[in-house]
Amino acid sequence: MAQHIHESLVRRFWTHVFESPAKPAVHVRNQAPSETRVIGGAHAHVAPVTVRVEPKPYRTLTWRDSGLIVAELMAYLTAHGFKKGDRVAILAWNSPEWVWTDLAVQSLGGVTVPIYPNTSSEGACEILIDSGAKFLLSDDLEQLQKSEPLHAEVADFQAMLFSQALSKAPDYTGRHASPDAPYGSHPKLQFGEDATRVFHILQYEHICYDRFGTIDPNKTATIIYSSGSTGKPKGVPLTHGNIAAACQALVRHGFNFSETDLYLSYLPLAHVYERVNGMGMCLWNGVPTAFCRTDELADTLPRVRPTILIGVPAVWRKIKDKISHELSTATGIKAKMIAWAFDDSATINPFTLMRRGLAQKIVFRTIRGKLGGRLRLLMSGGAAINPEVIVFFNKLGLNLRQGYGMTETTGGIAAETDENNRAGSVGRMIDCVEVKFVVNEDNPDPTKQIIYLRGDAIIRNYHNLPDVDAKSFDDEGWFNTGDLGWMDEDGYLYITGRKKREGKTQQGKYYSPENIENAFDGSAIVQYVVPIGDDRPFIGALIFVNQVTATALLAKSNSTTAKQDALLAYSQNTIVIQSVAEAVAKANSTLEHWEQIGQYEIVPVEATVANGLLTPTLKIRSERAMEKYKDLIDLIFSRKR
Repeated sequence: MAQHIHESLVRRFWTHVFESPAKPAVHVRNQAPSETRVIGGAHAHVAPVTVRVEPKPYRTLTWRDSGLIVAELMAYLTAHGFKKGDRVAILAWNSPEWVWTDLAVQSLGGVTVPIYPNTSSEGACEILIDSGAKFLLSDDLEQLQKSEPLHAEVADFQAMLFSQALSKAPDYTGRHASPDAPYGSHPKLQFGEDATRVFHILQYEHICYDRFGTIDPNKTATIIYSSGSTGKPKGVPLTHGNIAAACQALVRHGFNFSETDLYLSYLPLAHVYERVNGMGMCLWNGVPTAFCRTDELADTLPRVRPTILIGVPAVWRKIKDKISHELSTATGIKAKMIAWAFDDSATINPFTLMRRGLAQKIVFRTIRGKLGGRLRLLMSGGAAINPEVIVFFNKLGLNLRQGYGMTETTGGIAAETDENNRAGSVGRMIDCVEVKFVVNEDNPDPTKQIIYLRGDAIIRNYHNLPDVDAKSFDDEGWFNTGDLGWMDEDGYLYITGRKKREGKTQQGKYYSPENIENAFDGSAIVQYVVPIGDDRPFIGALIFVNQVTATALLAKSNSTTAKQDALLAYSQNTIVIQSVAEAVAKANSTLEHWEQIGQYEIVPVEATVANGLLTPTLKIRSERAMEKYKDLIDLIFSRKR
């Protein structure tokens, strides 16, 4: 009797390995040493010249290479006592080793538990204990040391480096390349007995009975912990079926990634957006991938030249601000070309039209070149994005679209495409998820109904949180997202806020903090804004200043400040204060009168992950900020307006 084959991300990976073995799968950092070469000298009239030759920045590994490395990791984990069903945590920055470890764990029937690389020791241990992880793999000793408090509590817990787990693997990075090897040559990788044995067994089982087609879609593949912007992180178990349904639905929705694309993975793989909508989609469709850290993005883009890039609004805004700053400092003919390129005046004639077209061709092509020059798709997710940012990128000829999703929905369940997009919306729903809207009893506004979801991409429960389950899921399987929104007659979804964050002033007016925050997206001087108005006479706000913009403003006015006291000085500098006031006035002009900020204070620190004011995905922790700067809030509401 023929067995039913279940599709899964693991099965898709091994299908690429065995059926497209020679095609490129991943670009790894080339760690080969630079070489000294002597050029010339063979002719009597040509003196020899010694030159330093730098290696190419990346080496390309095939799907077969990747499969053998995953097999190496499977052999290592098995030798160290791994059993089917075990949980394995990964605490590391994005890298091929991160993904290979994830695939090895799932291929052995285990569960991967990703942890954000900038998580504290206390936070990491909480996740390790809650998830029941027996193994931890990481990219450096400093990360491993975060788990030290756990070793005394859990007897069989093991922590190791990627380099230890791959100690028997060949030198795929070129770190030990011979200086006598021909320049740019990458010799065929020779794997050891353990990896080869596991690989050949998997290949035999793939051919004979499609081993990975028998994976139970209801089994947990990974437990992802939310970044905790509104409270303690919750464990979200995603099944093999959830991930497969999400990837298949996104392909049907119009996201046709292919092996001719090149993807750059830099958002934390501990976040569902990168894990499923980014890396997962690329594994599903056989897309070659390169990796870098978030802070390496600007330098890596022109070297890797990707075709697909995803990001959160904070990333797109940062790129926009950097481009805008560079454009604003141009002088001479360059400044004129930029002015012509961005000239949207209504009074235009054939000459100015031709001039604008030529300027746009030169200016916009230069900007795109700094981003690699090949980007065909940019996707924004993780939070709402200001339409002005989308318009800016689209004007440059960069196709920026947005979507909506959560960890509990296996990433994006609504998204814009080239063919289907509408200003203000997050696109149409993918076809494996149902939606219903429930009237918000606290605020009957029809555009602020509570969004409930149900379908193959939606989880059925949280990890070890029965009380939260009872509040989040009804008897028919509908999941309460806590988000507010509505849908138009053409099926476009609009997100208008979050019920948990929605506030009500003393005048009885409801307001959405997200609306106020989004009103500042076009402002370069404001890094983050924290609206405060619940049970208050008006809306107040804590404002965090963008250091880069503040520094540029002061430099432009020949004003300086001591580096160690820069943030305090920014909050008191009249130039910065005036710029923030202008930003608040501009934001207020786009808001309803009851949403407008009446008073505010500039916070004299930068919001960072390290000081606890930002989540690992760069969202402001509003409650933490309000708790930490209660004295500033008291000042806001004690002043006369």
